[in-house]
Amino acid sequence: MSASSLFKIIIQHVRNGARQPFFRLVAYELSTQRVFEPSEFGSLRQLLETLRSVFPEFEENSLSLKEETETYVVFACERELTSAQLSILGLKPRG
Repeated sequence: MSASSLFKIIIQHVRNGARQPFFRLVAYELSTQRVFEPSEFGSLRQLLETLRSVFPEFEENSLSLKEETETYVVFACERELTSAQLSILGLKPRG
């Protein structure tokens, strides 16, 4: 991967009866369609701290949080990311 690549980033609020709700960060590289292993965050605070370490300007009100009983998408965007930023976000290439 070059110095930075364009990624589609999706954040889900995962809600299921088996576990405590959590946030899942999913990313794939747009130019290659390469999917990365998702990272999981046990709390909104943990998710925001991690996101802000890569995107200092990230605001909580960017997330579409609501009372749902099913898993739903709270955020989606396209961003340039470096290998170092992917690592900070806990994202690793599959395979």
